[in-house]
Amino acid sequence: MNLDDFLQAAFQGDIKRIRQGIASGIDVNTVANNGMSLLMISIWHHDNLPMVQYLLGKGADINYRQPSTGWNALTYAALHGHPKILACLFEHGAKVGANNADRHALMYAVKYEHMECVRVLLQNGANINVRDNKGRTALIRATRQANSPLLKLLLNFSPNLDDRDRRGMTALMYAMSQGCVDIAASLYEAGADDTLRNREGRTAGEIAAASGHPALVELLSRDR
Repeated sequence: MNLDDFLQAAFQGDIKRIRQGIASGIDVNTVANNGMSLLMISIWHHDNLPMVQYLLGKGADINYRQPSTGWNALTYAALHGHPKILACLFEHGAKVGANNADRHALMYAVKYEHMECVRVLLQNGANINVRDNKGRTALIRATRQANSPLLKLLLNFSPNLDDRDRRGMTALMYAMSQGCVDIAASLYEAGADDTLRNREGRTAGEIAAASGHPALVELLSRDR
């Protein structure tokens, strides 16, 4: 088997031919022209847990990063919503990185609402308070997406409730601006500070009033 046939087998998810190629001496860490490793290909194209397990057993580099993106296997698993593969990667020693180098993994899992991936990442050390390029945390993004189940999952991992993005907006402020009563209630009852002001000088209550959401204004008068 030549290298082109081997890579074609990888993109087709043909584990039998992959086994044959590696048995013939082809390097398990061979990289395709797009910079993706065999491990990444098996995650992205096929959600192929058996192939992932096989490649890891043969010494696939779990920390390899695609040059063009800086992504690693964790990123691809989170992006495409494969919690079982994420768990497998962690079982084989994957790390999310103390310097938050893999922030994209958590942010992509939140963006595409892969809740089980979010859970696996946070259970394995992902920093819940890491920010995207607009200064938004996972909590803020879940609020902006009006995803109450996802937000409640994040609240179980003790996020900073009052972090602000580059607009000076907190998660509670976004909930108020969007009229999301259940999300606003969850944040308020968890202890989010309703006295903070955004860059325009408005509090969460003032944002709710300006947006025409009296139920949310009333919410802030409740005892926590």
